[in-house]
Amino acid sequence: MWLSAMSYPDATLMRMKEDHMLNSQLKLGYNWQISTENQCILGYTIHQTTNDITTLESHMESLKENLGKMPDTLLADAGYGSEENYEYLENNNVEAFVKYQYYHKEQIKKWKGFFDNIDHELMMHLARNFTQEKYILMYVERWLKAPVKLLDGILKEHIINWTPQGGVISPLLANIFLHFAFDE
Repeated sequence: MWLSAMSYPDATLMRMKEDHMLNSQLKLGYNWQISTENQCILGYTIHQTTNDITTLESHMESLKENLGKMPDTLLADAGYGSEENYEYLENNNVEAFVKYQYYHKEQIKKWKGFFDNIDHELMMHLARNFTQEKYILMYVERWLKAPVKLLDGILKEHIINWTPQGGVISPLLANIFLHFAFDE
């Protein structure tokens, strides 16, 4: 729906998803937040901001006021993913199923970082080119294969194409890799 700036002075310029010409023109509009359960609308709020991150808290507070309690569970898209929103939901005992904003981009190989995307065989080959000391090579291999202790105390076996981020060996391995990748 086309809005007039004179009729709706508090409307905000937004890119509309339903633009049939697919030319992403800015138009005046509002950011509607609608909560549903079993295909019934529980509540809605209207915001002047163009992103969803800043709308979550006030929308949830509106739901709490109208329903008399905070919803037990929230399922939302990555547009709501932020540390502040996760903390807010946790503090209000709301079970949240909200992806963080760069989740889908991180699934693409080019977005993966060095520490979680290193081939162990290639790294060992490069280390062997750097040194022939068997104890150094043994410890590099052990570091690459070391399990991770999770917060709940469970040991998780090493992950292929992974090196411990924050581990003392990881920056050294990164330098060796970059040396052979770019300097030679």
